[in-house]
Amino acid sequence: MTTTNNSILTQIRSLRHHKLATLIGLLVGSVIPVIVYRVAHVHTVHTPALWLIVAGGLLFSGTSVYTWALKLWDEWYKALGFTILLELTTVFVNGWESGIALTVLILINSVNMAHALVVGNRRKNK
Repeated sequence: MTTTNNSILTQIRSLRHHKLATLIGLLVGSVIPVIVYRVAHVHTVHTPALWLIVAGGLLFSGTSVYTWALKLWDEWYKALGFTILLELTTVFVNGWESGIALTVLILINSVNMAHALVVGNRRKNK
């Protein structure tokens, strides 16, 4: 389910009256970036095969981030650069920069997931 036809502000505004979907979206949407961060920074050192989990998380999160960035700048190369910057900073950089990138990824993925739940529920109830 995509949220590509709605602006970012429309997505956020649509959550106002859907508290349960918002809560679930916040929880589920934040899990992916946090798992990617933890696996990349802690577990891949001992088990390199876990980079597959990181790759899956980057693919999942990256599509949401790219869609949002494309709405912001209307230029694919800026959207792609923004996505690469955030996703790979979270995975490969140690320090406060990765924390900031992780926070932004949590925000984007959480709102995107919550909005997808709201839109999906509306379609189901029609």
